[in-house]
Amino acid sequence: MITIRDKNQLAEYLAQHHIPKPVRDYSPYESLLDTWGEEPPAETRPVRGTYRRLVSRSAIKQRVQNLKKAIENKRFLKSILPDKAEREGQRRESRDWEERVSILVPLYNTPKRYLKEMLASVQGQTYENWQLCLADGSDQGHAYVERICTEFGRRDSRISYKRLSENRGISGNTNACIQMAQGEYVAFFDHDDMLHPSALYECIKVIRERKAEFVYTDELTFLGDKPGNIVVKQYKPDFSPENLRGANYICHLSICKKSLLDGIGLLDSCYDGSQDHDIILKLTSAAGGVEHIPKILYFWRMHTGSVSLNIGAKEYAIPAGQRAVRDQELRLGRQVGVVSNRNCATHYRLTYEVVGCPRITILIAGGEEERAHRLLASIYDRTSYENYEICMGKDIREALKEATGEYIVFLQANMEIIMKDWGQSLLMYMQWEEIGIAAGRLVTPEGIVQEAGYITGLDKEKLVLPIGAGAYYTDSGYMGRMYYAHNVNACSLNGSMVRREVVDAFLGELLSYGSDRYRGLALSRYLRQQKKRIVVNPYVVYMQENPETITEEEIKRAKETLAGGQDPYYNPNLSRDGAWRDSIGVKQDGS
Repeated sequence: MITIRDKNQLAEYLAQHHIPKPVRDYSPYESLLDTWGEEPPAETRPVRGTYRRLVSRSAIKQRVQNLKKAIENKRFLKSILPDKAEREGQRRESRDWEERVSILVPLYNTPKRYLKEMLASVQGQTYENWQLCLADGSDQGHAYVERICTEFGRRDSRISYKRLSENRGISGNTNACIQMAQGEYVAFFDHDDMLHPSALYECIKVIRERKAEFVYTDELTFLGDKPGNIVVKQYKPDFSPENLRGANYICHLSICKKSLLDGIGLLDSCYDGSQDHDIILKLTSAAGGVEHIPKILYFWRMHTGSVSLNIGAKEYAIPAGQRAVRDQELRLGRQVGVVSNRNCATHYRLTYEVVGCPRITILIAGGEEERAHRLLASIYDRTSYENYEICMGKDIREALKEATGEYIVFLQANMEIIMKDWGQSLLMYMQWEEIGIAAGRLVTPEGIVQEAGYITGLDKEKLVLPIGAGAYYTDSGYMGRMYYAHNVNACSLNGSMVRREVVDAFLGELLSYGSDRYRGLALSRYLRQQKKRIVVNPYVVYMQENPETITEEEIKRAKETLAGGQDPYYNPNLSRDGAWRDSIGVKQDGS
């Protein structure tokens, strides 16, 4: 048993055992901290990535790929759209539903074709108890907007149109829509997009069944005039508060209870450009229930004037989004720094102020003392948080005997610290009562990700799959998640931070598993049952050589005891191999 109480004692230990400073070059990992617009340093990636890029330059291959993609997109659209019988069935089922939805559409110089397609997509809804609220701030050069909306309104009394005396901006025009709304629920809808025919039906059905106050759906982004020009399908996780702070992953389609919106107040123009992120942060924080529908029910159009195609079209969206996240955290009593990460201008890296200076116990169990020398040297050299101690023992129970920290971080002797602020980067989440585990990412010495949390419950043979395994550490991950903190359903103990009282309460079950992977999965399940969330901060990166070997007996036991249902953070429409790929032509229920 070895106990090192502070950094000074660690320095003495290193000197006594003649342990040199780390010789690895960790500086390339610091590029993760670059912000948007900074030129990232050149990176050396595995040869296989370069080979793929060279092959993709073949013109013939590209044409074949484009043709294949067009056929797949056509088949996909057909698979998600309801046929005539389904539409009629949805209409019959919902005919007596009393929930009225007011669809909020702020208009400004909307292109003629896009305007008509937007209007037609609302009129084509299988759920018919709706009100379309159109507030028009278009200039005189786009007078056709009023003519088209007025004509549609004459033919359909559910369409409410108001000509504004001036353009009030996206928030002001939306507020005018809100003042027109008469429904019990409101839906946010952009003027140049389209709704899936079943969008309102599916949302109201979930609201009725689950008493939700806020619902959101998956969406599809397409280019130009044809929904078949699919750019990306956004298969979202179930409600993930940490994801939402880092990026507005919810976006479209969002429907909420009108009284919830009334309680929050109107949109604030200081967030124009990211007003949707601001209002969604506020609404989900106040909502009694947030539900996700894992179906593509919204078609988001990309064109030259949209942020989805070019952030430069609305550069003001960048500081507005940072301000929206920062102000929401201030309302929750949290001091936070918000910067646009290097991967995307509207994806954010958050740095919270750690209240006080709580003690962290770095627990190293089961490794030989000499094997841990490189780890100890990296802790000394690469740890900026100073209130820590190190407890090393033959097993977790022995190491815990001398632990005095309020928080426990589990490390293995074959690991190394990379990012200097790793301690506070985990601690800043653990200081919130609702967080049960804060974890980072493990990479090989070559920079290949080994794990960044785990996907659970894909099937009996794939009990768990490590997230991000095989990717290079700078790869952005699905929906850019490797550049903002996000929720996962489970993680291993390796590099994870947990409260000491939780470890004490769960120690017997923890020790019944032989590997840190399954110990972590068991602990994750326990904390989920306590309504705690698990967060991965991708800016905490550890290096690990020769990861632990897991026996067949251990795997068998884990399958018997840790099997669970669908992972809420891995959309059922994604591939069943855990690779975060969409499954072409899947049914809308993910089957």
